[in-house]
Amino acid sequence: MASASTPTADALSVRDLRKSYALPRGQKHETAADTQASASVILDIPQLRLARAEELALSGPSGSGKTTLLHAIAGILPVDSGVIELAGRDMTRMGEAQRDRWRARHLGYVFQNFQLLEGFSALENVCLPMMFAGSVDESRARSLLDRVGLQSRLHHRPRQLSVGQRQRVALARALASKPALVIADEPTGSLDREQARAALALLRDTCRENGCALLLVSHDQDILGAFDRRLDLDALQRQSKQRS
Repeated sequence: MASASTPTADALSVRDLRKSYALPRGQKHETAADTQASASVILDIPQLRLARAEELALSGPSGSGKTTLLHAIAGILPVDSGVIELAGRDMTRMGEAQRDRWRARHLGYVFQNFQLLEGFSALENVCLPMMFAGSVDESRARSLLDRVGLQSRLHHRPRQLSVGQRQRVALARALASKPALVIADEPTGSLDREQARAALALLRDTCRENGCALLLVSHDQDILGAFDRRLDLDALQRQSKQRS
């Protein structure tokens, strides 16, 4: 089987995706709408697609499964059933090692808390995804850090950087392997209003420059309002329940 992505494939295609968490006595919720105040989270996604270079803002109340969906797309969290195609390949049918390599090549993840490695410099953090993908291009890492305004912070470790600077390192890292898709979980949640607007503009601009699709999760109405395509995850799952 070829290891390269299919050039004409969508960046992301999710179909009939289901994820449930067992209750204490082995029972399971069936849909997200059933959980409401419960701490358990359920995914029931009939279809979700992002074309190459497309943008989508995902919203929903706490407990509706937004972060769970991102983790499922990234292959970090196993699902009960369904298809998650990233750059033309179904992640759910891959073994762990194959999935890790495919994710490193085709997915960039901007975590809410950034998840930079404290023992590594900004430059080393950006190089890590390329290392996992099998080919490190340090000049690209330097170029990305320059693009996000950190050319003078290449060798600083995360604790030596401000929150906004760490956020920009996380963005550069997400773009390091020229992914088909970038997913971002509340990427402006740790920033003030002015910083959030600047970070969003930088995120969108760099994704466009690199031809990446962008799936962004946020509860901030100003952030959500900047996107032409928006999706309420809770509403989508309620519709799925009504059809079943």
